[in-house]
Amino acid sequence: MSRNLLLLAIGSVVTLSLASMAMGCGGGGGRHRRASALPEGPMVASAPNPALDGLADDQARAASARRSGVRSGEILHGETQQHGASQQFRVQLDAEHCYWFGGATDEMGEQIAIRVFDPSGKDVAVQKSKGQEALLEYCPSADGIYKVETKLGHHGQFALAAYGGARLAPAVAPAGVADPTPEELIAKEAPSAAPGGKRVGALFEGSAGETSWSAALTAGKCYWFIGAGQPGKVKKLSLYVFNPKNTRATENKAESNVVSIGHCAKETGMFKFQAKVQSGSGLYKVGLFEKE
Repeated sequence: MSRNLLLLAIGSVVTLSLASMAMGCGGGGGRHRRASALPEGPMVASAPNPALDGLADDQARAASARRSGVRSGEILHGETQQHGASQQFRVQLDAEHCYWFGGATDEMGEQIAIRVFDPSGKDVAVQKSKGQEALLEYCPSADGIYKVETKLGHHGQFALAAYGGARLAPAVAPAGVADPTPEELIAKEAPSAAPGGKRVGALFEGSAGETSWSAALTAGKCYWFIGAGQPGKVKKLSLYVFNPKNTRATENKAESNVVSIGHCAKETGMFKFQAKVQSGSGLYKVGLFEKE
């Protein structure tokens, strides 16, 4: 399958031609799609910073490697002029693949967040970073034109790299075989979502619309939270992590009953993490993993 990503400048007839993307992915056959990205904000006033390109690209490439990810076109660039300003890019995504968006800003930008809106305008995924780099993984539930928003804590330049890779097809259970349990789903997800991680303690369990727990994290260590809900009952599950000051550190809103999120603690203390059922109802569990 090949795919082109085009960046069109608002108010300009110039089209920047970007590299084509070739991906060998499971399921669906060879559809040809063209994605266009329209930045909805001020045009880039400065020359792109190669250092930001490298940081953005490294994150998305590494995260998508387990799914044979390939970069979707060239790296996108933007620059905001006001405190807390953002820019949006319109990108065509399809339900056959998962996508990884790596973003990076500099000292002027301070912090960076990446958010995805579906074709109806609904906020479907977000990754808020307390630092100058962010990584967001998203698997669309339908084909269409999505908006990818990049927002800075202050103002300045940013780079955004997008990679697409194979989407794992859900396993079809043979007749008479029970659905996997949340424990089994977490164990299956852990090797790819938390590579090198070891589970800390027992699984956390909940059944209400949302449930919160606390865990002691150590500064300088990286952790993963993996949640799974009962198949057929919990349709969409989200995870949120709050630092010791009760400020939201990161979050991930999944389009399925399995969700994972990573966080490298910058301070030692009690962190709150929360699972929330966005669609459906039923039992769900969360595992905490620490990198050895």
